Amino acid sequence: MSFVAEDVDETTSKARGLGGSVLVEPFDAPPVGRVAVLTDAHGAMFAIVSPPTPRSADDAAAAAAADA
Repeated sequence: MSFVAEDVDETTSKARGLGGSVLVEPFDAPPVGRVAVLTDAHGAMFAIVSPPTPRSADDAAAAAAADA
């Protein structure tokens, strides 16, 4: 099961403070976004995901030019 979080790093910190555990520290998983895997205080495992921010047209054009 996964949930969307605005800020995976901040949510991971809050989960620790509330008795949860971090199984997988936050990491970037393109093109999905930023992800972490946690357990709640009862041991239920879940992931949190922060989708990537859409790139502007200029950023996309610059990335395409760099790949060429």
